[in-house]
Amino acid sequence: MGEFARGIHIYKKDKADAIQAISAALQAKKFAPCDGKDFDRAVAVIKSGDWISIFDSDVYDDSFNKALSLKIDAHCVSFDLMDGDSLQAILWKNGRRLNTYISDPLRNR
Repeated sequence: MGEFARGIHIYKKDKADAIQAISAALQAKKFAPCDGKDFDRAVAVIKSGDWISIFDSDVYDDSFNKALSLKIDAHCVSFDLMDGDSLQAILWKNGRRLNTYISDPLRNR
């Protein structure tokens, strides 16, 4: 089973603070911001109401969610959608997993 979508969501934080935390988390992994078409990784930041949603093109890098939750003083929840209609939700705070939920429709057969 493989992932095909990943996002982390932050409640009641300023978008500028989130972008600064994203930059710091990625620069710690030796990524640098760039303009243009030659890039290794893309991050989309969307603000809607009290929520900021961050979608990362590297769906396999769980350390990004850990680093982001460590750099921003807020609870963060990440959602991973996987093949077979499986969902994983992780609640993060200060770089720690507080809780994890994994649905597995194959176990319910």
